[in-house]
Amino acid sequence: MHTSLTPRRVIPLRGSVTIFGPSTETANRFSTSVMVLGKVVGLRLIKKYPQYNYIMITDDGQILSTRNLDMKKYRL
Repeated sequence: MHTSLTPRRVIPLRGSVTIFGPSTETANRFSTSVMVLGKVVGLRLIKKYPQYNYIMITDDGQILSTRNLDMKKYRL
């Protein structure tokens, strides 16, 4: 579980996001941003940067990823 500070409150975050691409520093920033923004808004953000790939595990166990990673066959 992650904990993140937002301007309004401290919230526990469930799930996981891994992002990788040409810059590890940028991937780390994207990972934190996507985690805080949540599934819908976070994925909308990262999809604007096709050079970065993602794997997201939602709080209900759904595994989402960029198409080229083909993670749909995996389940938790």
